[in-house]
Amino acid sequence: DVHETAAGALWNLAFNPGNALRIVEEGGVPALVHLCSSVSKMARFMSALALAYMFDG
Repeated sequence: DVHETAAGALWNLAFNPGNALRIVEEGGVPALVHLCSSVSKMARFMSALALAYMFDG
């Protein structure tokens, strides 16, 4: 599923503070928020974790 792949990639990138900042700077937060309403449970899970890690690290 493309949503799971995208959310997983952003989740992996978010573990690095420099990458997390870049995701924010490049407008990735709205995409992650959008993925939180995906029909895929795994995409919702990974995008929520990415957001949590980025802003609570």
